[in-house]
Amino acid sequence: SDVYKRQYQRRVRGRKCDRMASGELQQLIQHFLGNDNAKRKDAEHLYNQACKTVDGKSNVASQLLELMKSSPVENIRSTCAVLLRKLLTRGDTPFWQSLPPASLGMLQNELVAAVETESVAYVRNKVSDTLSTMAASMLSKSHPWPALLPKLLQWAEGEAAARKASMSILGDMALGMGRQAHEIFELSLPILLSNLAQGHTLEVRQAALGAAAKFVVLCDSSPNPKESLERFGAVLLPMLQCIGDFLTASDEVATQEALSLFIEVAEAQISFFKPGMQQVLVAMVQIASSNLEDATKQLSLEFVITLIEEKPGMVRKKMKDLVER
Repeated sequence: SDVYKRQYQRRVRGRKCDRMASGELQQLIQHFLGNDNAKRKDAEHLYNQACKTVDGKSNVASQLLELMKSSPVENIRSTCAVLLRKLLTRGDTPFWQSLPPASLGMLQNELVAAVETESVAYVRNKVSDTLSTMAASMLSKSHPWPALLPKLLQWAEGEAAARKASMSILGDMALGMGRQAHEIFELSLPILLSNLAQGHTLEVRQAALGAAAKFVVLCDSSPNPKESLERFGAVLLPMLQCIGDFLTASDEVATQEALSLFIEVAEAQISFFKPGMQQVLVAMVQIASSNLEDATKQLSLEFVITLIEEKPGMVRKKMKDLVER
C-alpha cells in the first residue's frame, strides 16, 4: 500500500547505522526480486548503506552466507550467492582481504560446503561461481588456498554435479594463478581427460572443455611452454568429440560456446591444433556446410579463417582441398 511504502521509505532514509538487523536482509532480497520499483530502490539504498564500512560488510556477508545455506526459497539462495560474490571480490582491493585469517578460513570452508550441499542445479552453479571467483581473486593476489585443489580433485571423481563444479572452478583457479598455473598442470591433465570422456553427462563435459581451453591458453606460463603444449595436446580430440556430441544432442548453445573457446585457443596457442589439424578442419567445414543455425556456422568459419591467417602453410598441407570445399 502507499502508506506502507511511505513508512518504509522514511525508515530507510532515516537509518544512520551501518549494521543490518538480523532477518532484515531476507526482506531486502525479497524486494530486490519483487516488481515494486520503489521498494526495490529503497532496498538497494539500505543494502548499500549497510555495506559502507568493513564492519557493515562483515555483517552483511555473514547474513548472506547463512541465507544462502538455509533459505527454503531457491531464488533467495541464488541471489545471496550473487551478492556475496560481488561483495567479496569487487574492486582493486576486494573485501576478502579485509577479513581476519580465522574469518577468511571459515568463509572458504562454508563456500566449499555450500557447493557440496546445494541440491538445485542453477543455485549450485551460482554458488560455484562465487567460489571460483573468490579463488581466482585470492590466487591472483598470491594468497594461497591450499585445501581447494585437493577438494576439486575429489569432486572430479564424484557424481555429475560435483564433477561439473570441479571443472568450472578448476579453470578459474588456473586463470587466477596466472604465471604459477604450471604448478598444477601435472595434476590437472588426467582429470580433464577423464571428465571430457563420453561416459559423462554433456554438462560435465562442457565444463571440462571450458577448463581445458583455459589450461591450454596458460601453457605459456610453463618453464617449458612447448613441452606443456604438447602434453595438453591430449585433450584436443576429446574436445572435438564433445562438439560432435553437442550437435548430436541438438545443443547448439553448447556447440557455439565450444566453438568460441576453440577460437580463443587458436588466437593464443595456434600450435595446439597442429597434431589434429586435419580432423579439426574436416569437422569445422562440415559444420559450416550444414543446416545448423547461422551463428553456429559463422563460428566454425571464423575458426577456420583464424587457422588460415595464423598457419596458412599448415592448413594447405593438412587439407589441400579446403578452398574448394
